[in-house]
Amino acid sequence: MMRNMYRRTLLLLMLGVGLALLGAPVASARVTLSRPLTMDVYAPLYNYFSQPVASPTKLGHHLYVAVVRGTVSFYQPMDYLSIQVPWTVMCGRPQPAPMFSSAGGTGKVGNDAEFLFAQPLSGRPCSAIKLPREYPNFQSNVGKGWTHPNLVSRSSLRGPTVTHTYEFGLDGQGKQVSFRIIDPDTRDDYGSFRIYLRDAVRSDCAGNGHAAFFLSLKACLADTPDEPAPSLPPAPRPLTLDQSTVTRVLRSSDVPTAINGEAPSGALTADRFAQVDNVSAAAAAAESKLLRRDGFVAGAISEFHGLKLPSLKSTAAKFASPAQAQKALGDELALAGRTQAPGGTTAGAPQPDADLPGTFLIPFSPGSLELLAAKGDYVFTLVGVANPSPVSQPAEEQQFALLLGRS
Repeated sequence: MMRNMYRRTLLLLMLGVGLALLGAPVASARVTLSRPLTMDVYAPLYNYFSQPVASPTKLGHHLYVAVVRGTVSFYQPMDYLSIQVPWTVMCGRPQPAPMFSSAGGTGKVGNDAEFLFAQPLSGRPCSAIKLPREYPNFQSNVGKGWTHPNLVSRSSLRGPTVTHTYEFGLDGQGKQVSFRIIDPDTRDDYGSFRIYLRDAVRSDCAGNGHAAFFLSLKACLADTPDEPAPSLPPAPRPLTLDQSTVTRVLRSSDVPTAINGEAPSGALTADRFAQVDNVSAAAAAAESKLLRRDGFVAGAISEFHGLKLPSLKSTAAKFASPAQAQKALGDELALAGRTQAPGGTTAGAPQPDADLPGTFLIPFSPGSLELLAAKGDYVFTLVGVANPSPVSQPAEEQQFALLLGRS
């Protein structure tokens, strides 16, 4: 009897192997989404790609799908609102704001993980390019090098999906999977992606889906469980933050002899604005508290540097009313002298600038100065730091008058 049981077991094992080779279904397993990875396309250091993010655990040796959602921009928000050199025209249909927040701030967007749907051009009409178009700068690495992953789709897409959500095929190699964005300069980028990982399922193979895994339909069906793909959370609404401040700070065209220091170029919240505006965490916390108390709506910052040229930092902050802007100006005058003096300098007392009505001047010894003013709903500042020659007060006043006139 034991011999007969052994033969029966061996026969069942052989039958199971034969069915698997014929493409029989793999065992069903509950397929779930991972906690999302957050990939911010903004990076504060000059680089050709964003800071990569990686899965917390290694992928097994089977098929996976990366579900990627979000909208981003590879261009300064200024270019969507008031085109600047070297660009001459904005093409396509940018969307109002990123779906997810970013350390780079917020502004209009023209990219997602698969398509470019808005971009500036220089010296050519928009008819010279075809938008939207596929954009391969979103990359993954399962352990065999960086590449743009293949789209899991029943048919070819001709433009962005409504939710800017895409599924990409991955072949697990027993290592963590990483993701990044390629861009010649990520310092002016903003927006984030949410990346979910799950096991591939049989429905992913349908249509042209199996090609995303470099498999035939039969092989794809054999390697995936017959389970439904899990649902994503509802798509969020784009961020709503007033973007007008990004047009009211100093631009590259205003200081053509200097190099853009690429502070986060998008419109900023009070906390992020104060974080960029201050060196110490304590000073940032103090300014953020002040800004929010005074009715802060949004802010922007730009920075410019040059060899043996003064370093410049320009800020614009919008408040809920002109009265609140005036209150904020008074608070900023008190705060700037105490906590925002450039390194190695000593702040003098704020004083009215005789050459610019409504403007105040704070001298920083040696050789630096700050101009501050409120106009309408906005508070403006311009800091010039000696490098090494002293800042020219008339030159900085001229630049500040340009900012005030532009608003």
